Amino acid sequence: MALWAGAVSCGGAGESPVDERGQPLEARAASLPPGCHADCPPCPPGQICPAIACKIVCAPGHCATDSDCRLESNYCGGCNCEALTQDQRGTTCPPNDIVNCFADPCLNKAAACDQATGRCVVVPAPPPSP
Repeated sequence: MALWAGAVSCGGAGESPVDERGQPLEARAASLPPGCHADCPPCPPGQICPAIACKIVCAPGHCATDSDCRLESNYCGGCNCEALTQDQRGTTCPPNDIVNCFADPCLNKAAACDQATGRCVVVPAPPPSP
């Protein structure tokens, strides 16, 4: 789960809330990855409320940030690395389908959130810092 930074201003009755740049909050929410939406507490009319109080909530299997993703080694019929959201379960298989691998299939890999699809993907791990 991710949080928004900034502030949200709520106009008068019938007006849509706007972000700190004066853009309608709905427009900002439209920029979220597919499968995700903003969940903000009510803001009294005419008040400025911190957008940090808004959570980005994603449907199961969807992500908003890289921290929503994790890697899981999968030994079902091959040496595979799966990118999953924190709430997803990895692939399971019968014991006879499990193979042995020379190395961890997720070695030197990382999980990231593809902002275009809202799905977790496997990417090369960043190089170690000196």
